[in-house]
Amino acid sequence: MTVDEIDHDLKLLAEQAGALGNEDDGPGLILLSSDTWCRPGFKLGHVTTNIIRGIRYRAIRVFISSKFEDKVLSRREALAYAPGAFEPLEAKAAAAGE
Repeated sequence: MTVDEIDHDLKLLAEQAGALGNEDDGPGLILLSSDTWCRPGFKLGHVTTNIIRGIRYRAIRVFISSKFEDKVLSRREALAYAPGAFEPLEAKAAAAGE
């Protein structure tokens, strides 16, 4: 998966959520294989917050593992895939008083 493909999927999910009026259909989690993450030239433009908040791209959490296939999950799919995986960065910042 390329960065352009990730951006495309994020855009589609955001549009879908807007059309349906349901934020649960919006982008929730990006899964990347370690092969993709380590591929020469792959530059996601991510932000590494800390060990608990993890890696974020466009405020969406990124999980990386050799066991993953590259995909972008909706918020609903993220919650079903890994409960606790989806937590908006803004909610964490508010809870921490930032």
